[in-house]
Amino acid sequence: MKTTICFVKRNPQVREYKQAVALKRTGRYRLILLAHRYDYSLFKDVFDEIIDYGMGFNKVPDAGIKLLGKRITPRNVLSFATKMWGTEEAARERLAKLVRKTEADIFHAHAEPNIIPRIVMENTDRPVIYDAYDYSGLRFGLDKLPEIEREAERFALENASGIVTKFNEKVIQYYRAFGYNINCPTLEFRDYCQPEFCVSSLNTGHTFNDGFHLVYTGVVESGSLPRRQAGNNQIINIALRIIQPGLSFHIYPNPWQYSRTLIQDYFDAADNNPQFSLHEPVRQHDLQLEISKYHYGCNIHDFSGTAHTKEFEETSIGVKLFTYLEAGLPVIVSSNLKLNAQVVTENKVGVVVDLADLEILHKILQDVDYASLKKNVLEARKGQLCMDNNITRLEKFYSQFL
Repeated sequence: MKTTICFVKRNPQVREYKQAVALKRTGRYRLILLAHRYDYSLFKDVFDEIIDYGMGFNKVPDAGIKLLGKRITPRNVLSFATKMWGTEEAARERLAKLVRKTEADIFHAHAEPNIIPRIVMENTDRPVIYDAYDYSGLRFGLDKLPEIEREAERFALENASGIVTKFNEKVIQYYRAFGYNINCPTLEFRDYCQPEFCVSSLNTGHTFNDGFHLVYTGVVESGSLPRRQAGNNQIINIALRIIQPGLSFHIYPNPWQYSRTLIQDYFDAADNNPQFSLHEPVRQHDLQLEISKYHYGCNIHDFSGTAHTKEFEETSIGVKLFTYLEAGLPVIVSSNLKLNAQVVTENKVGVVVDLADLEILHKILQDVDYASLKKNVLEARKGQLCMDNNITRLEKFYSQFL
């Protein structure tokens, strides 16, 4: 009989998809997705059952240009989400009832917001694995969180059967230092390369003959916003320091941010600088092939002057790094992103650069053995950075709770 795993998240995305696909491929699991906002076309062939719990978010525009008249920022999204849950008792009860009636051997509950894992833990006697895309308290500082989110995160961390984290385990030490009683097993598990996302050709990065072309995918914020609010994602400031004749920068923003209302300065830069290009967003299934024509994926973020904690800067790691590797691209990563830099260095799949050296990046790249980096990328994504080669670690982690 197959083990039933129920994934729970408000808006499941690539991390949940990758985990589920690898589990499904083993043939040993029945997979349930309990969610509300999701890409049905992405998940329909992965999960045996999809249950939409709905918590009022169907009333929020999909375009995502504004949330109740506010700009989309991590703070506004978090504040909006927690306020929604704080007032919608009926919606909470709907999720709670669905958890109670769902027959699963293990619940794998993903945050943020943390009220979701908390509701799961409070309404089942089955093991609940806690998995946070970002840790709210680590990211903003515990004293900066709305009370409902801070309490929900603490409850989830202290009551989980086990914790799966893409961060390194220093994140747990951060919370323990504030008195959190976290004693459950933990597993470091990244957003590894998905084989079907990998571009197979060795000829990536050779479309252009006018120098190096770098690409960035993901969240961007206008350079006109206060640095404390959005500085780490003001990619335009990074790009304008890097570009010069022979070194071009391409950006593929998230769909909800591709708007002159939000990032007019990016459109202006693209109109006025031939080395700076802003592209229309591309769906995840097509993104790797689209960006494979460039030379390097860019993972450079400057957290100075922002509201984010130093611990978050040094221990976080996202899907972006693995998206670049799936595209066959070596990665340029800033040295302040210590965990990202560690992965790149250990696997010899890119270049680590100090933020102070961005103006001379063109010179640095001229001294790199690019062909060797390309080969290392292909080896790493088929080896220790391949999701299929790591999924047995997640299975073993699950097994201790069955």
